[in-house]
Amino acid sequence: MTLLQRIAELERWRRNVFAEGVVAEAGEGQARVDIGTKPAELITDWLPLLTRDQVTVNEPVLLILPQGDPAAGYVLPLAGDQQLGELAEQIDTLQKQLAQLQQQMSSGNAG
Repeated sequence: MTLLQRIAELERWRRNVFAEGVVAEAGEGQARVDIGTKPAELITDWLPLLTRDQVTVNEPVLLILPQGDPAAGYVLPLAGDQQLGELAEQIDTLQKQLAQLQQQMSSGNAG
């Protein structure tokens, strides 16, 4: 197998292992995902979520398909703008708390 053939094979594998889609139906700990470009072009069976959070219909997700088979995959929700904003706020708060703790520790060590 030539290098170009190997690269082509890796690209094909990557396309078959990861797929973006939107939640078509949501259940507790599972979802059915539309991975087609047209409405209801390809909707998966019920697949387990890779998160404790529940998903909602039309939420963007990433399908992880270890064998390239949409019937045997996992659903990973993609963070939306609101979720990213909330995460950024939490990180900022934690960084401020860490800076305060570091300042307190250095003040305690200096005294």
